[in-house]
Amino acid sequence: MQRVGIGASLIGVLLLSSLLLDQNDPDTRAEATLSRAEPRTEHRIQQPTPEPTPTPVFAPVPKSVEEPTPTPVLAAEPQHEPELAPSTFIPTAVDAGADANQQEADAEIARWLEKAEQRIRQDRLSFPAGESARDYIRKVLVRDPVNHSARAMLEQIADRYAELARKRLNSGQYGKAQRLISHGLDARPRRADLKRLQRLAARKQAAARSTREKTADTQTPKPTSGKTQVPQRAADSWIFNQEHGS
Repeated sequence: MQRVGIGASLIGVLLLSSLLLDQNDPDTRAEATLSRAEPRTEHRIQQPTPEPTPTPVFAPVPKSVEEPTPTPVLAAEPQHEPELAPSTFIPTAVDAGADANQQEADAEIARWLEKAEQRIRQDRLSFPAGESARDYIRKVLVRDPVNHSARAMLEQIADRYAELARKRLNSGQYGKAQRLISHGLDARPRRADLKRLQRLAARKQAAARSTREKTADTQTPKPTSGKTQVPQRAADSWIFNQEHGS
């Protein structure tokens, strides 16, 4: 224990002596002065800089477009225009004359239509010339080409002629039937029923003529005195046929 104490004492003496020597050394004093003048720099362990946390970017929320509220439209109140005094129209002489001519023409057409209707009831369809139903209807159509009453009367005339022609065909009067059909086609040229009757009447007329000719040949006696003698009945029939075209 004594040795330890002695050793410690020696170490303390040595340290003290070294400190005294350092203080007396000018270089040591200069370094000490500089060390006191310079600021002490503390060496710290640099901590790693944390990376910045990325700020989340949110997509912009589209704003809902609000539909404009329709503004109620109020019905405008009707504005009453001021009543104007009725103006007095004085027709000129030209207007008055034109109206008078038109009225006269309308009255004349009405008279022609009335006469045509009377002639149709009397079966005076195409005769006498100038006074028949067809003549009056033609006068109306010259003045008014689209007159519906006149065109309807032409159809009535064609219907009547077709009816009469059928009666003549049924009775064997083919020539008369042909003439009636021709008058009906003059009134209405495009009537298909009249055209069919016309062909039928022509065939029947040709067949009847052929039959008459054969009958006449068989009934004619042989000449005895050098002259041709024709029976009186056959002669009368031939004259009738020539007059009536059958």
